[in-house]
Amino acid sequence: MTSFTEVIKLLITITIIIMVELNGTLSNREVLLETSDLAQLKVRLFQEFQEHTGVPVPPKQRAGLIKQTVIRVLQEAAGPLRGTEIRLACEERLGMPVNRSTVSDCLIKHSNGRLRLFDRDARGGYTRRNV
Repeated sequence: MTSFTEVIKLLITITIIIMVELNGTLSNREVLLETSDLAQLKVRLFQEFQEHTGVPVPPKQRAGLIKQTVIRVLQEAAGPLRGTEIRLACEERLGMPVNRSTVSDCLIKHSNGRLRLFDRDARGGYTRRNV
């Protein structure tokens, strides 16, 4: 039987590995979508840890995690989505609440300029820009 201390050490090791992977891939646009899967794994590990131990360990929301999730949501969308719809889809994907202003900031920041990731239509709907 595994002791509580061993479980904590294993969780910390897994989290460090995931964070190293995320750090290395966040600057690479080609593998940006893969990091969303790693981030979701991290969230799931934290949730399982909390379920088994009863110790609340809320993962911090990082802007990069939200950005990756927004990209994935918009890529998989059939058409333009409004900010609220994007936030709700992110929450469903990540299994945790997402700050409205974080999603809004992401959409605003990445829908302007030459290297923008999203296009915004006249009605306030966002789509993933074809790169």
